Amino acid sequence: MFRLAPPTAAGRTLRCVARSASARQFTSPAAFTSDNTRGVLPEVLAAIAAANEAAAAVPAYGADNETQAASQAVRAFLEAPRAAVLPLVSGIASDALAIASAAGPLNAVLCHRMSHVHMWQCGATALFTGGAPLVPLGGDDGKVSPAELARALEAAAAGLGGAVYTHAVSLLSLTQPTEAGTVYTPAEVAALSSLAHKHGLLVHMDGARLTNAVVALGTTAAALTWEAGVDILSFGTTKGGTMAAEAVVVFDPDASLGGSGGGGDGGDEGVDGAPAGLVAATSPSLPSSSGTSGTPCYRPAASLALLDMKRRRKRAGHELSKMRFVSAQIRAFLADGLWRRSAERANAAAATLAVRLSDAAAVEAASHVGGEKGAATTAAATAAPGEGSASLAADVPFIWQHPVQTNQLFLSFPFNARGDALMSALSAVGGVAWDSELEGRLCMRLVTAFDTTEAEIDAAVNAFVKGLQSTGTQ
Repeated sequence: MFRLAPPTAAGRTLRCVARSASARQFTSPAAFTSDNTRGVLPEVLAAIAAANEAAAAVPAYGADNETQAASQAVRAFLEAPRAAVLPLVSGIASDALAIASAAGPLNAVLCHRMSHVHMWQCGATALFTGGAPLVPLGGDDGKVSPAELARALEAAAAGLGGAVYTHAVSLLSLTQPTEAGTVYTPAEVAALSSLAHKHGLLVHMDGARLTNAVVALGTTAAALTWEAGVDILSFGTTKGGTMAAEAVVVFDPDASLGGSGGGGDGGDEGVDGAPAGLVAATSPSLPSSSGTSGTPCYRPAASLALLDMKRRRKRAGHELSKMRFVSAQIRAFLADGLWRRSAERANAAAATLAVRLSDAAAVEAASHVGGEKGAATTAAATAAPGEGSASLAADVPFIWQHPVQTNQLFLSFPFNARGDALMSALSAVGGVAWDSELEGRLCMRLVTAFDTTEAEIDAAVNAFVKGLQSTGTQ
């Protein structure tokens, strides 16, 4: 489907772009490369400094008050008082360790073919699971297709009828928002989770930009995660403005992983912030679910106790001795609505940039196409995705590869000299060439952040317009 313009939730009035007395007056060559290229929220830096001013001797390895406070903040944000929280410093480790809690070398993991765990992590999941393969699924705009998931589960169930050559599927991993910048609604997450649970799988969510999805949908983190059937969450804050702070969250440790082994660094909590006194389990307390063929398609490879998760984190080098400095970032990010303001600014900056790029494209297209077709082209270039006519794609400078729903924009250009010129123009402000989902076209990704400025948006639009002017109607 051709996409000729982005949706905007509030017409053309989204103006929540970061501004301050110290706002940058120039545009970095990496301004729109990724939210990973941006700095750290001042409130987060202040929290790190405050943690450094604490008592001279502070308990190590997460047994400190700061880590317990951060764990409580995560539970409050997710409205999940029983959740176990394991802070760490990397999104890749967060995903891989979470997935390894539910998959071993004899298991397989289902995910979208565009997902970060599949495309961008250099086999980290295979490393931490001991070799569990990722099975990529299709679906438009980065979202797993329910029909494809159903087919994969039925195929997995049928293949386990005594076949020793087949991995047992144990987990479905979803990304929210997706790698296409799109969002699953709570109902969509619930439908996929229900199907996975019916076949005995656990459900993992990569929530590196979860707060952007919460804001985009006007919902709650709970509605997008455990209320919709997610069992394990990789919760990210780094892209939202912390320095390096992520967490694995297990929503129901008893049901999902079979309890906690307890202990760790002399404290009385099995996992950072998890209830004490849980009995170690030898196997997960999962239902003996079967697929439609009657053959179970999930068999745990080993005990999945919470103590095992903590051991994995330790062995991976992510149980930091001075964990309080990671935890301080999470606590600050979730305090006083900072996470919401960060996501609102990033999403709004993307919406503003998308509208302005669409407007510039519409003006340019209309100037070269007269009469009724010119009016139609202008209307198409400012319509919501799917509302324009594919036949007009040749008359507009670009189309949208995916809807703009959070803080990522994917522009699709013609595969010709004009497309090359526009790609080159936007690369000067940090645009990155991306995989094209549309045959015979080019794609570029732009990403906004909590501190994207109006000056940076102006620079991107000006670069785009100059690229248009340099190519004329090619």
